[in-house]
Amino acid sequence: MNTGEGDTGEGDTRLFAVECASHVLVAWCGTDSLLNVLTDLSFAPKRCLPELAGAGSVHGGFLEAYQLAKRKFGDKFDLRALRTSLDKGKSLFICGHSLGGALALLYAAEMKDYQPVLYTYGMPRSFTRSAIASLAGITHYRHVNDNDTITQMPPDADLDNEFYRTWGPLGDKLGFDWSLTTAAGLSVAVRDLTYQSTGLAEKKDPYWHHGSTVIFFRAQQCAMRTASPYQKSLVDGQAYTRHFVATKLYVVPSLNEECLISTSEHQASFIQCLNPASLAKTFPQNTNPALNGIGTDPRSHSMAHRYLPYIHNQVLELADPARDMNRKEMRVMFREEVEKGAAYSNQDEVERNREFLALQDMLPVALRRTQAEETGKNALLRFAAVTEEEVELSQ
Repeated sequence: MNTGEGDTGEGDTRLFAVECASHVLVAWCGTDSLLNVLTDLSFAPKRCLPELAGAGSVHGGFLEAYQLAKRKFGDKFDLRALRTSLDKGKSLFICGHSLGGALALLYAAEMKDYQPVLYTYGMPRSFTRSAIASLAGITHYRHVNDNDTITQMPPDADLDNEFYRTWGPLGDKLGFDWSLTTAAGLSVAVRDLTYQSTGLAEKKDPYWHHGSTVIFFRAQQCAMRTASPYQKSLVDGQAYTRHFVATKLYVVPSLNEECLISTSEHQASFIQCLNPASLAKTFPQNTNPALNGIGTDPRSHSMAHRYLPYIHNQVLELADPARDMNRKEMRVMFREEVEKGAAYSNQDEVERNREFLALQDMLPVALRRTQAEETGKNALLRFAAVTEEEVELSQ
C-alpha cells in the first residue's frame, strides 16, 4: 500500500502486510523521498489520540503520515482480515526502518491489545515521556547502529514554548513555526534546550524512546606498541605509540527466556564490571547509547549499508558456524589484542571488552528454539546455502 500512488495520490506513506498459517507481519517503509524528509522534520508535538496512548504527545509529522494511511486505505488499512486472523490466535509481528520504525510503533500502539512484537531499526523518537508510560506492554526491540543520527532526533527535550501554552491546539502548529522562523522564537527554543541539557530547567514531557535497545557498536581496545627503534624515550630508553584495534559486536538485552537464563551469568558479570556512569552510558533508558565518542554520524543510518549487512552476516554466522568469515577474523584479532595487552592496559576497558566478547559468544543460544523445529532448521540451512558474507562498512 502506498498513499502516493494513483491519480489521487497524496504523501508517501508505504507499508505491506503478509500472512502465513501462524503469523501476521506488517512492515512499514522508511524515508525514501523529500516528502518523507519533510515528515521527519515536522516534529511539533500533537496530543496523542486515545487509541494510541492515554496521555502525552506524539511527533506531529508521523501522526499526520499515519492518519493519511488510515484515511486513504480505510478498511484495507484497518486490516480487518488480519484482525480476524489475530482473533483466531495468530501472532502479530511489526517492523520498520527510520520513518517506517516510527510508524510501526504508532501502529503497534493502536494494535497493543494483540500483544504485537515490534522490531525497529534506526527509529527516531516518536512519543513523549507520558505517552511512553502507557505503551509498556508492547514488546519492542529497537536496533541502534553506533551513533546513528536519526535515532537522536527529535532532541531529548521539551519542544515547547509560550505559543503552545497560550494558543492551545493552534499552538501545536504556530509554536513550532514561530520557533523555527523568527529570531525571537529561535532564541527562546535555543535557550530552553540549553537549560534542559545542562539541568537548569526541568523537562516536563520530552520526547523519549520506547523499547529494549539492541546495540550494534564498535568495541575498541587501546594498546601501547613500541615505536621505531630510532625513537628513544628519556624514561626507559624506548618510545611507545598508542594502537587501537576494534571489532563490531551485537548486544541484545534478551531474546527469550532460555537465552536470558543461559546468558544471565555473563550479563551479571558484565554489569558488575561497570560503574553506574558507564552502565547508564552503555544501556540508557529511553534514549541512545553513546559508545564511540563521536556525537553523531548520518552514515550510520543506512538500512541497506549499515543495518542489513550486519544483521545478515550475524544470522549467517549463527546458521553456519564453521564458515570462514571476515567478521570472525576481526573478533579473533580483537580478542588477542585485549588479552595481549591486558597487563598494561586500562583494566576497566579490558574487563568490559572481555564481557562484551562473552555476550557475543552466547548469541547461538538465540537460535536454539528455531533450530529445534524442522521448519526453522531447514530455513537456516537454505539461507546458509544460497548467500555469502556481505561487507560491513561500519567496522
